Amino acid sequence: FLKLLNHARMIQDATRQLAPFGLDRKVRARVRELTVAERQVVEISRALARKARLLILDEPTSALTAHEIEHLFTHVRTLRSEGVAIVLIAHSIEEVLSIADRITVIRDGHLIGTQPARDLDASTLVRMIVGRDLAKGYPKKEVALGEPLLHATWMPKPGHRTELTGRRGEIFGIPTFIGSAVRDVLARLSGELRSPRNAIRLDGHAVGSLSVRGRIRTGICLVPGDASAEGLVPKMSVEENILLPNLSRFQKCGFLKRKQGRALVHELIEAVDIRPADPSIPVERLSGGNRQKVVIAKWLAAGARVLVMDDPTRGVDVGAKVEIYRVIGDAVAGGSLVVLASSDLDELLGLADRIVVLRGGRIVDTFDRRSFDKAQVLARTAGANGPST
Repeated sequence: FLKLLNHARMIQDATRQLAPFGLDRKVRARVRELTVAERQVVEISRALARKARLLILDEPTSALTAHEIEHLFTHVRTLRSEGVAIVLIAHSIEEVLSIADRITVIRDGHLIGTQPARDLDASTLVRMIVGRDLAKGYPKKEVALGEPLLHATWMPKPGHRTELTGRRGEIFGIPTFIGSAVRDVLARLSGELRSPRNAIRLDGHAVGSLSVRGRIRTGICLVPGDASAEGLVPKMSVEENILLPNLSRFQKCGFLKRKQGRALVHELIEAVDIRPADPSIPVERLSGGNRQKVVIAKWLAAGARVLVMDDPTRGVDVGAKVEIYRVIGDAVAGGSLVVLASSDLDELLGLADRIVVLRGGRIVDTFDRRSFDKAQVLARTAGANGPST
């Protein structure tokens, strides 16, 4: 028999489910119109509508702002108080310590241990995750800076000219925050956003008119924050993803020289420590940190001279972060330039040689490593006036 949907009742039930989360007024909104945090709430509400007694949240905060995370955790605590059991899979130590009752650490597929959260602190948890103490949270590789490699000028607004120069062996840090327009600047550097007002030179050669593909050929490569959505083909293997932008190097008369390609892939898997070290595994089965390593590996294979990195360690566990930092250090030691945009100011203070603060796509201040001051950088990112360094 033909059954018709009772839309009035559906809206009534959905409103009731969303009300505890403060989303009842958006019950008729399309999901694409919601923020990432609101979409997470809709997913949770859908699970609870099925009378879920166990809720498994797999890295729900990886794409959320600090405010959105706290908003989500408020609802998670409410669910816990109502008797719902919650398994939270997360990479942020601070988040886990702030909300968990018990913490279980799994490393390389093996159970390391489970302890009450009240018995753990950050350093103990890091030791469990990584398997050793981290004497230095941000292992900066000291590299002598070379000659200027990248020079870029652009006009975010008519009459407002901005200039940026990066040197060989340099890690150039940019804090990301609302109003900085960092993504716009990274798009200009990588070729996603081209404009007659952009003037970009690499090693003295004009590249501002080149497309993304053209920039890659010259050695300017983007490592996006969301590797699965922007940097990789999830269904394809590690080997295929690494070789995809480099096929011309391994072709002869239309045939792929697989033996040479695989030799390079194995070399890069070892160099950037992709785990598991299986070139045939689909990248969708890798952790977030290892997916980022695959993106970096494919650009290293392409001979990247400038790595434009868009928050590459966000949502990545502490062990993978340390490995990504090592790879960044190896890249600059080899003479490359790394433009590192990050939402983690401590990360920039620990790794960068210079930090520039952007607002509306304009550089408002520059800090040299010798005179880094966290309070000053924070003040400038928050919009406070102060002397330039």
